[in-house]
Amino acid sequence: RAPYGVLRRAAHAFAHIATPIALLATLQAAAITLSSLGKPNAIVGAGVSLLAAWIVIRLVTLVIRSPFWSQVAFYVAWPIAALDAFERSVAQVPEILECHLVAGDFDYLLKLRIADMASYRQLLGEILHTLPGVRDSRTLVAMETVQESTRLVVRD
Repeated sequence: RAPYGVLRRAAHAFAHIATPIALLATLQAAAITLSSLGKPNAIVGAGVSLLAAWIVIRLVTLVIRSPFWSQVAFYVAWPIAALDAFERSVAQVPEILECHLVAGDFDYLLKLRIADMASYRQLLGEILHTLPGVRDSRTLVAMETVQESTRLVVRD
């Protein structure tokens, strides 16, 4: 049996998140509707993912009494939710051919094929910089393709 104090804290936590749960249900319905209509729903899907993570984090931090463990729960769960929201959004952008999670000075490496620089600037400003978690970007432009292959060589 769960102690009475834990149940009381859980009920108190649910009372504090009733509005976000209603918003989550509304966003989820919007995402399903957009998807069934064949419309892009990357931003709504990202919102659903981030709001769901916030609700879980809020529940955990309201129920856990220890400030230390509440912060640990937040610092572990939030970045995972943000990465998931970004990755879901990237999958909805047809100009992105490849997306790699990398180690180093930045988090992701995207490979794009764009008709011209004007189209790239438009994509960057209107889509890429609006993706969840994007704070800045660096652009490298291939001047010439020296070698490109899709073969995989496995040596013994």
